[in-house]
Amino acid sequence: MKVKIKDKKQLSKELLEVQLDLLGQPFPFIAGQFFSLTLLNPAFTDERGNSRKLGFTNSPIVTDSISILTKNGVSAFKKSLLELPIGIEVEIDGVDGHNHLPVDVQTQFIWIADAIGVAPFMSIAREIKAKALQNKISLIYVTKNQEEAVFTQELEVQAKENPLFKFIPVISETNIITPELIQQLPDLRNSLYVVTGEQSFVVPAFKILREVQIEAKNIAMEIFTGY
Repeated sequence: MKVKIKDKKQLSKELLEVQLDLLGQPFPFIAGQFFSLTLLNPAFTDERGNSRKLGFTNSPIVTDSISILTKNGVSAFKKSLLELPIGIEVEIDGVDGHNHLPVDVQTQFIWIADAIGVAPFMSIAREIKAKALQNKISLIYVTKNQEEAVFTQELEVQAKENPLFKFIPVISETNIITPELIQQLPDLRNSLYVVTGEQSFVVPAFKILREVQIEAKNIAMEIFTGY
């Protein structure tokens, strides 16, 4: 369906937040899911096409607009999106994804993300806050520097207000997690894990989780591409 770009905000040198006006149309989703965004008559094109899968950053209770986080890149899609003016039409469809809160609120849910990988987690965090949900959840948020760590202030406030939410920000020039970091978490073996971000982050993180004896069936991954 057709929607319009409502706002664009450069959160850091590389990360851009884009808000889309739904124009009164319903677009239901579950926090943690993603959708397809298609640019119409973009300024740049390449073999990868004009569409990308992007995660919602807003809570599903927001019904008049949706927001996404994207990273500046060399792909035609990213260059075109960066240049699009406010008010221009784009197309959205194809809601999908299974990395959302467990039905059992007693199940510890651990999300591990790099700078761009935090995008779908923000939808979950905002829904938890808005609905005062009682899920046990931890976020390990790994960035190469402080400037990359967008949403940190919001997440820190939520962690202070919600004893069930554990926020672990990590600044790492190598952009990796360590076994020691994972082993700090409670109830390791009975938790569910989601790892999101660029391939150079997600694949090593998965290997570390397996190294500390987390079963593969308890780990889900989403690799963000196109930069």
